Amino acid sequence: MGKFIIKVGVVLTILLAILLVFGLYNYYSKANKRSVNADADINVGDKDSIDHCLSNFQIALKYNGVKISNFALEDRKDSLSDFLKKRNKPILVLRLKESYCNLCVDNELNLLGKYMRPDSMNIVLFGTYSSTKLMNIALSREKMNMLAVFNIPPEALNILQLDKTLTPYYFILLPNLRITSVFIPEKAYPKLTRQYLESAKQIIGN
Repeated sequence: MGKFIIKVGVVLTILLAILLVFGLYNYYSKANKRSVNADADINVGDKDSIDHCLSNFQIALKYNGVKISNFALEDRKDSLSDFLKKRNKPILVLRLKESYCNLCVDNELNLLGKYMRPDSMNIVLFGTYSSTKLMNIALSREKMNMLAVFNIPPEALNILQLDKTLTPYYFILLPNLRITSVFIPEKAYPKLTRQYLESAKQIIGN
C-alpha cells in the first residue's frame, strides 16, 4: 500500500508540474500577442520564472512520499493522524512560522483566500508561533476564518530540510502522513502560485 501511495504521489507531482508549465506557456503565448504591462508579474522571456518552475519540480520530487511524524494537535483531543483519518482524503497544507516575514505570510494568505474556498475542509494552516493566541491574530483573515489552523511544534516537520528556510511553502498531505506536491511560492510570480492552487483543487476536491 505504501509503494502505491508513493507512486500516486509521483503522478500527482508530475501532473502539477505539467499544469504549472502549461500555465506558464499559455501565459507567454498570450503575452506575445499583447504589450506587457510594467506591473506584469511574468515577462516574456523571463528566465527566472522558468528556473523557479524547474526548482519547484526538483523540490517536489525530492520530498515526494516522505512520511512526517505524527504529533498531537494543540487544543484537540486527537492527533494529526486521527485528523487525517477523519478527512480520509488529501489536504492542502500552507506552512507558516512566526519567523517568516509578515509580507510573505500576508501575500500567501491573500492568495489562498482569493483562489480557494474559504470554507474548505481540505485546507489546513500549519503555524509555529510562540502562542496560539498570537498565531490566531497573525493569521486571522475575514475570508478564511473557517479554515483549520494548528499551532504545531517547531520540530514537527524537521524531516523536511526546507522547513528551516524563511519562506512559506505548500504541500499536499495524504491520509497516511506522506507528503507530495511541495511548492515554494515566489512573490514576484503570483500567477504561478495561482496555477499551483488551481491544480491542487483537482487533488483535494476543493
